[in-house]
Amino acid sequence: MFEGVSLPFTVADLVESGFELIGLVSTFVLLGLAFMFAPKIIALIRQAFSNRGKA
Repeated sequence: MFEGVSLPFTVADLVESGFELIGLVSTFVLLGLAFMFAPKIIALIRQAFSNRGKA
């Protein structure tokens, strides 16, 4: 049916570009998670240092 059709890319090219896309998106996801959790971690560290003298 599609005997004369040839694609300009291979399966390896598709897998490689898929992994590159996942790598690009995951960096932004990690950056978003860092913005969500950084204030909580900073508050935890500040609280630990402020309670150190009271204990």
